[in-house]
Amino acid sequence: MTLASGAALANNGALTGTLAVGNGTLTGTSGSVSGATTLNGGTINLTSGTLGSTLGVTGGNWNGAGSVTGLVTTSSGTFLIGNDANLTANGGVAVTGGSISAGNTNSTITGSVNYTSSTSSTYQGKIAGSGNTVTLNNASATLTLSGTNTYTGATTITAGTFLLTGSTAAGSTVAVGTAGTLSGSGTVNGNATLTGSGIINKASGNIAGTLGVTGGNWNGAGSVTGAVTTSSGTFLIGNDANLTASSGVAVTGGAISAGNSNSTITGSVNYTSSSNSTFQGKIAGSGSTVTLNNSSATLTLSGNSSFTGLTTISAGMLEVTANNALGTNAAGTTVASGAALKLTGVNYSTAEALDIKGTGISSGGALVNSGTSTYAGQITASSNATINAGGGTLNLTGGLVKNGTTLTLAGGGTINVSGAAISGSSANSDLVVNGTTANMNVANTYNGPTSLINGATLAANVTNALPTANGRTAVSMDQSGSGSSTLTLGASQSVASLTGASTSVVTLGSNTLTVGTSSGNTNFAGAIGGAAGNLTKDDTSTQVLSGTNTFGGTTTVSAGTLLVNGSNTGTGAVNVSSGATLGGAGSVAGDVTVNGIIAPGDLDSIGTFGVKSLNLVNTLSIQWNGTGAGTIDTLNITGVLKLQNTSTVSFSSLGGSLTQSAYIFATYGSLDSSFNHFGTVINLPTGYTIDYTYGGNSIALVPEPATWALFAAGIAVVFVAIRRRRKSVPSRVC
Repeated sequence: MTLASGAALANNGALTGTLAVGNGTLTGTSGSVSGATTLNGGTINLTSGTLGSTLGVTGGNWNGAGSVTGLVTTSSGTFLIGNDANLTANGGVAVTGGSISAGNTNSTITGSVNYTSSTSSTYQGKIAGSGNTVTLNNASATLTLSGTNTYTGATTITAGTFLLTGSTAAGSTVAVGTAGTLSGSGTVNGNATLTGSGIINKASGNIAGTLGVTGGNWNGAGSVTGAVTTSSGTFLIGNDANLTASSGVAVTGGAISAGNSNSTITGSVNYTSSSNSTFQGKIAGSGSTVTLNNSSATLTLSGNSSFTGLTTISAGMLEVTANNALGTNAAGTTVASGAALKLTGVNYSTAEALDIKGTGISSGGALVNSGTSTYAGQITASSNATINAGGGTLNLTGGLVKNGTTLTLAGGGTINVSGAAISGSSANSDLVVNGTTANMNVANTYNGPTSLINGATLAANVTNALPTANGRTAVSMDQSGSGSSTLTLGASQSVASLTGASTSVVTLGSNTLTVGTSSGNTNFAGAIGGAAGNLTKDDTSTQVLSGTNTFGGTTTVSAGTLLVNGSNTGTGAVNVSSGATLGGAGSVAGDVTVNGIIAPGDLDSIGTFGVKSLNLVNTLSIQWNGTGAGTIDTLNITGVLKLQNTSTVSFSSLGGSLTQSAYIFATYGSLDSSFNHFGTVINLPTGYTIDYTYGGNSIALVPEPATWALFAAGIAVVFVAIRRRRKSVPSRVC
């Protein structure tokens, strides 16, 4: 049966066969049509009733509340669901061509909709039904749903644009395929997924559930209430887009990226993927955090972020290339042992507090630099930690704290410390400079030793760059590693002690290095240079110099002991204060004035010590050992020896007794005639006196005259006895 233009059929019974509704109208309250029905521009207005087979539509209207048992297929034209009408499509609606529309927001399709038409549709009504679904699969089409939909099945956007300005039902899911787009300001009241190169482009609106991402793009400014999880592929936040992720973004696989510097994630980011990511956009949000926790991954942040929560690097490397990439400085950044924060060519002027632990990835540093970078925040080594300059220049202006821990500066290149000190009041707050140049441009206060190894250079450019506030630092050079480290003074410094290998170098410039502490004995075997530099030994410890020194300033021994077992304290004058001791088994190039003690020999051993000239105001200490032929300390003075009337020579024994005819304990180029003997002699060995011109230019212990007579008589008695013995023995006959 065909209803032509203007025709009307009221069917309240059962109609068998097929029915074609042209421009006519099919009405009824409870009738049925058992065969296939077509609608071509006409109207079907069933108060109830059923079309028992399929309905093919090439344009037309559906009014009323009837149902279709089979599939409803619209292949062309516009299929309008009229005002307040309800089409119950038990077999679903397939839009293969044309479009669908609704008279008002109450117009309803109760059934699944499969949209493959290339023509776009705007549907302001509802799609309803438990388990019913909506599928869009044509890249040329846009399907707009602006009503309050109640279907509970999945929405699948395989291709084309699904523009949601209304809402989906609670619990229903939306899947955006690789060629699909979800857009609009509406609300997805369930979970969503994004795959491949699919797009979510929501100017506003919300996904009330979770969003699972296996690749795809986020454009616009929508939000997701549940967790956003990207497990594979690349999740791109598009140009100027903003994803508000109320429950955060979890990158468990794949990568994240940004279209431009304005691309924003508002929410926390938890990165556990093993893939690397570069995110040039921003991370924002009050209380939002960033966490990296995969040892295989590098996450690069290069945007001007504003999140206020903590940045936690539990494993892997977080690289920053822009200031504020770590958000505001409200909470700071922490680096766990085995992880790393990398600064790449960035002036990080925001004072972001940084807590570092360990030596980083493959001992490459917990804080790593590339190129020239500046970090303005305070850096705390909460356990032993390493900062790696990466062969470039790293400027640290916010201070470094190592309270009872060791901080190592490594990696080659240069590290400049300025603005705020290296601190740490607890003992063993050590500083190690390893194969790197460290310029100390601030007065430091850490309490612990300073070590230079593997060709390191430390430039102490201001007073107390080598700290004294919590006790002087002990400087140790090249006690391990390849040697050839250098300590350079840009200002005068005071240290507890100085230890170094033969390849170690101290350059004084025109400054003074003061060495001393309350106890101990340390040896510096390297070279101390500096045309106008000075050396001072104070406090009660013993400092040994066993290298060749060339500094041109004065050497002052104001307290304790300075032993020179190498060559020279330098070329300048040497002054020994009252109570202090100068000694050793080496030589001094300068003129020496002794108001304290000069003691040839190395500690408790016999030795020879050389000086240029000597003004002895106080004490010359000489040790002798009577074992065997006997030995004695010797002081060689190449220039003038001047003995003051206050001068003293003090002898002490290391064992045995002296038996030789002379023991030279001093030589001189000339003896000042104004006072040519010691004012006081202490512990002169028994039977000996002092000859001040022995051999012409030596001072020696020689036997006293009476002792010498007895000695000579003893020799004579022995001689006579031998002759008598020879005479009493008969001659042998050969």
